[in-house]
Amino acid sequence: MLPRVMTIPLLNAAALLSLLAAPAEDFTWPQWDGPDRDGVSRESAWSDAGADEHLWTKELGLGYSTFSVAAGRLYSMGYDRETGLDTVWCLDALTGEQVWAHSYPSQIWDRAHEGGTVNTPTIDAEVVYSLNREGNLYCLDSATGEVRWHTVLKPEDNPHELELPTWGFSASPLVVGDELLLNCGRLLRIDKKTGKVRWRSEDFGHGYGTPAAFTLRD
Repeated sequence: MLPRVMTIPLLNAAALLSLLAAPAEDFTWPQWDGPDRDGVSRESAWSDAGADEHLWTKELGLGYSTFSVAAGRLYSMGYDRETGLDTVWCLDALTGEQVWAHSYPSQIWDRAHEGGTVNTPTIDAEVVYSLNREGNLYCLDSATGEVRWHTVLKPEDNPHELELPTWGFSASPLVVGDELLLNCGRLLRIDKKTGKVRWRSEDFGHGYGTPAAFTLRD
């Protein structure tokens, strides 16, 4: 038995039927924890009964990544133990059919758990952003998987004075305006069109939480 092998029965029949009942653009779950990062879907006409069987399942590999959904497509990540590859997956949300997949080498990172991916892709209109635990940050075309840009936030290169946490960089990207915000121990503000780091905060130590945007009022 493979531990924590990811499948996607996560979108069950009730959820998928709600997608069928409304235009695809009306349903978006574009990032970790939902549109407002509160884990709440504000769709209506859901059934709490579900269905006896899932409409489809898909094995994505080893990991803890969740999923994002927009424009009828579902995005997630998984690790292949045999090939040593992380993969960003794009699937048809209604059928589970693969639209595209982008793979690249990574370690398993099985430290106190089975290992595998821990980040969730973030959708921003025609692109999807993906960060993995080794600091590979990709901007991919959301429709085709073509690489728009790729940068590696490697601590050994240390351009931003980063230290690699025990379980790697585990936070998912947050889009705010024309920037990506990343929690890599330091908070990084990155130009979302180029991947260039614009600003970094002081070192807050190792952390695994995904950033959340808020307005501070007096």
